[in-house]
Amino acid sequence: MAYVLPEYRAELETRLRRCTGEGVAEHGELQILSAAGRTKWLEYRAVPLTLGVPGRAFTGVMQDITRRKASEEALAASKRQLEALAESLRLANQELRRSETRYADAMEAANDGLWETNLQTGEVFTSPMYSRMLGFAPGAVAGAAFDELFRHRPAALPAVRDAAAGVADIISAHGSVVAIH
Repeated sequence: MAYVLPEYRAELETRLRRCTGEGVAEHGELQILSAAGRTKWLEYRAVPLTLGVPGRAFTGVMQDITRRKASEEALAASKRQLEALAESLRLANQELRRSETRYADAMEAANDGLWETNLQTGEVFTSPMYSRMLGFAPGAVAGAAFDELFRHRPAALPAVRDAAAGVADIISAHGSVVAIH
């Protein structure tokens, strides 16, 4: 028992007494300090033997599970990191939704129109107010190509030119032209 780490001795002794005294098979895990001074994990199984005299003997098997325990701990650490990352992403998404709501409320309250054109794809996004300024229903032009936007509504083109007069264009880092009117 001297090789068994102190925090496992009482439990092991109790289990072995139950094995011999009550005839109950026992199993568990414990840590030992090896002769080389290394801490190792062992899994043990103890089975009572009767041999005509109950409560006197047991047979057992021990297996070194140090690698398995290290793998389990590494897996548990990875799981904790993944759970922390998932929680961080959940909170970031929650904050993004709040921010988007505040932005949408501010845009609506400001009565300003916003359009954005992706220079790589030519797709246009307009705010609901800008869509209304151009005579479209909110969301009707989402994803449309700018040159296609007025192809079937040539009468709307002068309104677009008027709306664009004096608008500041900014080329954003993600390759879009953004205009706020």
